[in-house]
Amino acid sequence: METLKRNQFSKVYVDINGVLHYDAFLLKGDFVVRRDDLAKNHPEQTYNYIKSFGISPEFFGIANPNERSISELIAENSRLKRRIQELTEVRLTKINESFNKEVEMALQELY
Repeated sequence: METLKRNQFSKVYVDINGVLHYDAFLLKGDFVVRRDDLAKNHPEQTYNYIKSFGISPEFFGIANPNERSISELIAENSRLKRRIQELTEVRLTKINESFNKEVEMALQELY
């Protein structure tokens, strides 16, 4: 019932000029809360709220908070490549050290 009461006055619409209008804030008890500050999966979060009215938020430049941006994906990809390189170098160093020890032991057996 409380949700119906809140949504009764909350409207999302696109005007004749193609501008999206929506309530950026909502009343939570005695507090006014920014929709953007709500949890990503909260139904009243900006993206989810606009989507619930059948409007595509992406069309108006509002990204899905559950999806990572291209720059975030590139950063993650770079971080993973660096980590793979580090692990490869560590592994090669260990293999090299192990090989050197084996060669050293073999040489000691020969002499």
